[in-house]
Amino acid sequence: MANYFNQLKNIIVDNVSHNENIKSLVNEFNKINKDLQTKGNAWNKYLHSEKEKKVKQAHTKYKTILKTISSTQKTFDKEVHKAIVHLKKSAVQVEKNLMGYKKKAITQKKQLEKILAKKSKPTAAKAGAKRKRSPARKAARA
Repeated sequence: MANYFNQLKNIIVDNVSHNENIKSLVNEFNKINKDLQTKGNAWNKYLHSEKEKKVKQAHTKYKTILKTISSTQKTFDKEVHKAIVHLKKSAVQVEKNLMGYKKKAITQKKQLEKILAKKSKPTAAKAGAKRKRSPARKAARA
């Protein structure tokens, strides 16, 4: 039975392969296949070149952005450094001023203490000392 099918297949193939319409149809399919392959290759080349262009554009844009960011970072760092130096100088100046004010306040305190001590000594001596009575009063009492 398998032999019969093989013979039938061979007969059909021979009849089809000798038919002119089938040959022209096969030729047309081959031409279409070649055209599709060439157009596919051209399309792939175009896409590949466009992809390369886009990648290059993105890469250059990335580099410019990176340069901008780094220059901005450097400028920012310089400004921050300047501000820190200025703050340190101001802090030192404020500390010097405070020390000067402290010295002045201490000297003024000492001066006030001296003045108050001078004023309070006579009153303290009067309050603590006993008065001497005159001899005439002593005699009058007796």
